[in-house]
Amino acid sequence: EQTAGTITNVVDLARAYFYTAIAYVSIANMYDDYVFSDRRTAGQPIGPANMGGLYVTAIDYLTKGLAIATGRDAALAQAIRAMRARANFDRAIWDKVGNAPISTGLVTAASPFVTAAVADANAVLALAGATPTWTFQFRFSAGTGSSSQGAWINSRQENRLGGTYVQLHATDPTWLNVTVLLDPITGAPNPFVHATQQAFKAAVLYPAYTVVSTRELHLIRAEAALAAGDNAGFTTAINALRAIDGLTAYSGQVAALTLLQYSRQANLFLQTRRLSDHYRFGIPSPEWLPGSQALTNPGTFLPITAVECLANPNIGAAKCST
Repeated sequence: EQTAGTITNVVDLARAYFYTAIAYVSIANMYDDYVFSDRRTAGQPIGPANMGGLYVTAIDYLTKGLAIATGRDAALAQAIRAMRARANFDRAIWDKVGNAPISTGLVTAASPFVTAAVADANAVLALAGATPTWTFQFRFSAGTGSSSQGAWINSRQENRLGGTYVQLHATDPTWLNVTVLLDPITGAPNPFVHATQQAFKAAVLYPAYTVVSTRELHLIRAEAALAAGDNAGFTTAINALRAIDGLTAYSGQVAALTLLQYSRQANLFLQTRRLSDHYRFGIPSPEWLPGSQALTNPGTFLPITAVECLANPNIGAAKCST
């Protein structure tokens, strides 16, 4: 929080709110439970049912940051508003997958989180700075240190991109320069996925990580319209997205839901959002093993890490094995 006379540049506070909100939303998207602490006193687990509150906190931080950045830093204000659209929409998705039993399908059109997300998406897309290819990214270099994705996938090869997206190498844990995710209308490889996987591989240790983008804002508008039964609104939004890559316009060639699912899969590629869509749309990953929790208990995300639960007396080793 701001204290009078302690901040030389108040925009730094807006930036702090922004980055903290990104962290909170990322945690809520990926974990079933989490613990915050000052690293001296053991914290209490938030609890699975309360993880949705992290989005609410993030939205509050973004609102505070936006109030500061507006009129002071237009680029930051745009990024904050776009992130607030994402945070609200991710919270609406959490309502589908964050509680057991999960509820499949589109977001709830009447959700206040959806309404807020669409309002912010519309506002950002109306800005001059929101070019068709605008993104807010974390960028890495030798000066910043490597990205986790670059280190784990490109360098150490502990993971690799999935065969749903690219052609896998037959004899080593990499992939070929062939994109196999096909557009359902054109039948051709998705150009965004192709360009992204190429850039990711070429960057080795330093691939950029996209936090929010114009593409995602179009996806928010498209799903909100489809959930509300507004087929014309869906068509307008999805075609604005498809136009970025010069793809054939949608005019009913495939089911609208099919196109939305594909469009999210392609345009959020490598942005750590896919698991929620697997669950809510009932589309298992080919990588899920028979008997895995993802199949037997849909809606399962990452647990509190073993390092934390072994060291934290408020959790204990007994819960590390569950």
